[in-house]
Amino acid sequence: MLKKYCRSDQRILLTVSPVALNTTHTEKDVIIANCYSKSVLRTAAEHIATTHAHVDYYPSYESVILSERSVAWADDQVHVRRELVEINVERMIAAYSPTGRMAELSDIAAALAEASEEIQIRNLLGAIRCLEPIRGSVHLDPAAAHHYIDCCLRIGRLKDALAVMVRLPPVGDDDRQRRFIDARVKLLDGRAAEAIAELSALIEQFPKWPILHRTITEAFIDMERWDDALVAAIRWNSLKGVSERPEAVARVAYIHAKRGDDAKAETSYRAALGIRRGSYSISIGFAEFLIERKRFSDATEILRAAVPETRAAQKRVTELMQMVPSR
Repeated sequence: MLKKYCRSDQRILLTVSPVALNTTHTEKDVIIANCYSKSVLRTAAEHIATTHAHVDYYPSYESVILSERSVAWADDQVHVRRELVEINVERMIAAYSPTGRMAELSDIAAALAEASEEIQIRNLLGAIRCLEPIRGSVHLDPAAAHHYIDCCLRIGRLKDALAVMVRLPPVGDDDRQRRFIDARVKLLDGRAAEAIAELSALIEQFPKWPILHRTITEAFIDMERWDDALVAAIRWNSLKGVSERPEAVARVAYIHAKRGDDAKAETSYRAALGIRRGSYSISIGFAEFLIERKRFSDATEILRAAVPETRAAQKRVTELMQMVPSR
């Protein structure tokens, strides 16, 4: 009825009352009946909140029963002190009022953007630090949830990704996003053959979806299947009109380097920079390639031309410059 008659962006809060039963119609002691009653209600609330993305459980029950009894309870040891009730109401308003929600949404967007930047320059610890503050956030809308899941899966945080996946709303007939996430979960779960099969099927069905090509390329790289990785990266690079194309060329360069063909690797890195001159992620990858081969002056030239648009990129460029021996 709420879905049918109320606004579409509704949110629902569930709570469990900490006030205990005084009597029971069962033959059990009232203390046992009360514990059972609260346990059932708490379990039901958790199940509903986990199943529906627009429903949250607010833990006022835990706040009361886990606090010092002399602080939490009135003299009758049944009712909650007004002061603690007010604290819980203030916390709820801070978490769910429009002002508080918009502030958290802004923080979430910034954290996800920064985590993506850290992942792009392959600083996984930096990405984890960015994502940690928003773990368990109640304000992950579907778009932010998918972004969070993507970041978690790229850095191997499978449990965190799964915790958000179960709260995603149904997607109707278009299940490609769910299939894609399932394939990535299988990759992290060690079921590579199943994952590659699912990704390949999705690519055949949605050949112009760039993230599929990026994912299967990275999967082959992680498995050190360099020939397959090269084919996947070239196919990714053949997509037209997508912003990720320079990144695809950079991955081709990385694969050539791993296959031992330095000449082709350098040619591809320079081609990627030709598409997006000054790109910090490409410049960093190219500079790392050059530093590994002790071509320090060439690496310095590439780094000086880079345009590090983020703090993460600037930090990595600085670190690489410090690795270059002074003349």
